[in-house]
Amino acid sequence: MSDKPLPIEKWSLWKVILMPFGFFGIWAAFPIFYPYYSPAALIIGVFLVVVGVVGAVLISRRRRRLGQIAFSNAFLLIMFTTAARAWLVVIGKVWLWALWMILLLPLYFLAWVLPTLNSKLSAFLWKEQYTPETRPGKVILNISARILPIAGSGGALIGMYGSRSGYDDFGALFLGFAFSLVSIGLAQVTSHSFWREDRRRERKEMEVE
Repeated sequence: MSDKPLPIEKWSLWKVILMPFGFFGIWAAFPIFYPYYSPAALIIGVFLVVVGVVGAVLISRRRRRLGQIAFSNAFLLIMFTTAARAWLVVIGKVWLWALWMILLLPLYFLAWVLPTLNSKLSAFLWKEQYTPETRPGKVILNISARILPIAGSGGALIGMYGSRSGYDDFGALFLGFAFSLVSIGLAQVTSHSFWREDRRRERKEMEVE
């Protein structure tokens, strides 16, 4: 983790709170209202917005790692919530959806703890997502590079016009798959990047001692 000051550390407190609040609020609004308004999604969205803002405040106060973890998880879990809402449209039955999410959600948390559990596997997956050498890795990177920019705008269009044109299930399937893949993949990349930075910092501190 670099000791160089970050731009956010020079911001006034109101800016540190207001800008992340707007950023997370816009992202959180989509799972709240797609495919219909959900009080449960509202509670989750508000909680994640608060977590993201707290993370930004911690980063600005030089508690970087804790703040970065909170900020990253808030953003990625909003994406994962969007995926969960979309999967509900695709699956239909709540009990089947709940079973699917019970299987899917642990993958997200596994992505975060993988560097600690198996650093070699985590490093391989991290490298494959940054500079892939295998054919599947190159395909996934190519897909991911296209999914993230279009997922937000495409999802909004799907939400507004999908049901009218009869493609609401197809749109939901796209959102569920895209946001699940991106949120879990980015969780692993982010977690391993933090892990590498912390190990590098520890080695430097040991060398100084």
